[in-house]
Amino acid sequence: MVEKLERYFVWGLLFVIVGATGVFCKRVLDLRREQAEFIRLAEQVRAVGCETERMEYGHGEKKDMLPEYQALWEENTDFAGWVSIHGTGIDYPVMWTPAEPEYYLYKDFHGETSFGGTPFAVGAGFDLGGEGVVFLYGHNMRTGSMFADLLKYREKRYWEKHSVICLDSLWERRQFRIFSVMYAREQDWTEPEGLFNQVKLETETQRADFLKRIRERNLYETGIEVEEGSEIVLLVTCSYQEKDGRFIVAGIRSELK
Repeated sequence: MVEKLERYFVWGLLFVIVGATGVFCKRVLDLRREQAEFIRLAEQVRAVGCETERMEYGHGEKKDMLPEYQALWEENTDFAGWVSIHGTGIDYPVMWTPAEPEYYLYKDFHGETSFGGTPFAVGAGFDLGGEGVVFLYGHNMRTGSMFADLLKYREKRYWEKHSVICLDSLWERRQFRIFSVMYAREQDWTEPEGLFNQVKLETETQRADFLKRIRERNLYETGIEVEEGSEIVLLVTCSYQEKDGRFIVAGIRSELK
């Protein structure tokens, strides 16, 4: 009887292991498939962009849609732009759904269920520019995809080689210089006095206080000054320095080069 129970236990354990392995392998395959689709979209954007003359639009000035993004927007009007950092694995479409900001947290570009999701923006006026703050959220995948490379900014040497974020809207090409790298907590968004809870930069005092609090958390000094009235983008991903930890790379709008 004991031997029979032991056999049942062993077979049950093997069944659990095989099942867990199958789930893991499927997830890895799904993530690879999703990443391959993002690569295809990036190649599509690059191909069209190389065929058109580079145009620089005025700050916040809405012109004709950039040709490389026309087809993607027609495919999904939630598509709002593109984020990339040269020399890193960050090269993705950005989605924007103001009525349901986290809609793409677990959905791919086509709106289908996705473990890795698609980077999405939170912040008024993302497509038009302005003097506010835009948050860009993306998962930190163990496969190294999505916003996993942000964690490499913990080392200053990495920032020195990859200090510019390219963040296009549908209407203009834009770039941001990374001026701050820091850790954050979920409470920074949820607590009344949290750094990112209802960010308001309506006055010079509010803006100065916000930037001061950001700099107090810097992992290292970048020496980049933040000019008054400039746009700020915060790329946010999960980190594991503590429960519900976040890692943030902050950029300030700069002139195209």
